[in-house]
Amino acid sequence: MKTRFIKYLCVLFIPLLFSFTSQDDTLQLESDNKKLYYFHSEWYSCAKTGKDLLKNKKQLLHAIEWIDHSLDLDINTVNLEIKGDYYLKVGDLLSAIEQYKKALKVNSTQYCLEEDFRRIEKKLAKLNRKKE
Repeated sequence: MKTRFIKYLCVLFIPLLFSFTSQDDTLQLESDNKKLYYFHSEWYSCAKTGKDLLKNKKQLLHAIEWIDHSLDLDINTVNLEIKGDYYLKVGDLLSAIEQYKKALKVNSTQYCLEEDFRRIEKKLAKLNRKKE
């Protein structure tokens, strides 16, 4: 009976012990033989939380707080695009355009692939047509 209990505990705790060994903090994305090393840090967590909150209209004030906090930590293409999405969601087209332009200017290739820049350019072109 004791050995069964010990085996049971080993089965439960061995995976837990290995989960603490050398974790790689980078997420590797491959696209056309290009590797992107995406460093997960506090700014990313804040930006993702803000983006998730954009899905609920009642949470828009919380969303912008998270997005702004992310921008306070690091200004990059990812969180500037999310801020543009926020402005688009609230109907402020001019501010959305401004944020998308900033996202393209920052050009943080550390966090984005070429497809991400093309997506932002498409959003920007669509908004420019709406504005006219």
